[in-house]
Amino acid sequence: AWFKTSEAAYGVIFNKTSKSGGNDYVGWNLYISGDTGDSSEGKLKFWHRTGTGGVHIVTVTSANVLSDGSWHHVVIAADRSDEIKMYIDGDVGSPTTVDVSSRTQTINANFDAGTGDAALLIGMESADLSASLASSIGDFNGSIDEVAIFQQRELGTADVTAFYNNGAPTDITAEDSLVG
Repeated sequence: AWFKTSEAAYGVIFNKTSKSGGNDYVGWNLYISGDTGDSSEGKLKFWHRTGTGGVHIVTVTSANVLSDGSWHHVVIAADRSDEIKMYIDGDVGSPTTVDVSSRTQTINANFDAGTGDAALLIGMESADLSASLASSIGDFNGSIDEVAIFQQRELGTADVTAFYNNGAPTDITAEDSLVG
């Protein structure tokens, strides 16, 4: 996905989440952080949660602040036996990573939390996270372009470079494992 914002406040680029019980959620969320308490304000974060409790969540945070008013490109790639990688602006040499090799839960673009498949939302937070679609909590203040989600295909460094240099293909329907 490509995105641009100059606001260092919580703003969702895209997410697919569903409440799994209590205040816990399953799914994934890519967003600009507004958290001033952990030095991540203005940085890009991606979390993936597969069940209730902190043990079921992994988070990747960009090294740099990206709420600078410039266009940025992000690719999140997951390898079930290794790690989740966050590539920023085509930099394939030093992705931000989190180890998932010891996790037994599924990394899946289409999940069912017992309530059916959650909707993919772009530029806003799911109703389960913000409690109401009428809420503006999590709304992205900026521009988002060329969001593409692939399932059962790990994007490699050649894909990251191609998408960054050329943008998404004109006709992405021919891409293997494209789900959204």
